[in-house]
Amino acid sequence: MSLFDGFWRQLTGYDAKLEKETIDSYNTGESRGREVSHSLNYQKLGHELLSRDEFQAMDGGKCILQLRGVRPFFSDKYDLTKHLNYKELAEENPGNTFDIGLLKGVETDCELLKRQISILMEQLFLFKEQIK
Repeated sequence: MSLFDGFWRQLTGYDAKLEKETIDSYNTGESRGREVSHSLNYQKLGHELLSRDEFQAMDGGKCILQLRGVRPFFSDKYDLTKHLNYKELAEENPGNTFDIGLLKGVETDCELLKRQISILMEQLFLFKEQIK
């Protein structure tokens, strides 16, 4: 088993999206004997847009892009190191590594909102009691 095999299995869903290309095939024939006869054969053939072998032999500098409303197409890979904000990534600067442990004890917006609503409800209840 190679890394490619595992990667190909991950692309199973993607492969299904590529589907098949339809090829129309017309064949004509002519037979000659005592009489001449002609035949016309029409076939619709299905061909995978990218087979496993073609995928494996694909140029390493290329990728397949699939955008909504457009057929999949080959494109050059983008060199991420040339992006203006590349220096902000942990790959370039290990000091920018995200540590989930730093979020422990930090109140999320949702939790803060729930707590504030709870306080307002208590104040509203106390206010109603004072009016009575």
